[in-house]
Amino acid sequence: MDSLCAFSDCPLGRRAPFCGRLAVEHLGDRHRIQKLRDTLHDHLVDALPGRVLLNGPSGLRLPNTLNVSIKGTVGSEVLRNAPTIAVSTGSACHSGGPEPSPVLSAMDMDRARAVAAIRLSLGRGTTADNIDKATDELAAAARAASN
Repeated sequence: MDSLCAFSDCPLGRRAPFCGRLAVEHLGDRHRIQKLRDTLHDHLVDALPGRVLLNGPSGLRLPNTLNVSIKGTVGSEVLRNAPTIAVSTGSACHSGGPEPSPVLSAMDMDRARAVAAIRLSLGRGTTADNIDKATDELAAAARAASN
């Protein structure tokens, strides 16, 4: 029976032990990805001194997501100059238009900083080499997009 009423009859319910085991097995990935995210941030700060601003708290945040603003740029221009990097502007639910992300605006971020935001997401397949290449390309893209 594939009823969604009772946990024991729920298709996910039958797979819950597998999902729990999978989560535990990949818990190490969380720490590895978080370290890569922090390395990416540090490398961008080094490559663009005084220009990279972390958006959001430095502590409690998703281990795979980095949201920064690069002073003197517009995020969409940085994206255009970095075509091989999977990056977006603003939040995941942002339309990509010229207006600042509603999430960043709700954080009382000034317009210039909000439109300079880029959001990078790392995954289980992300490597240290990917971080180095992304840093180089994003730094070059930011320099080219500087206004």
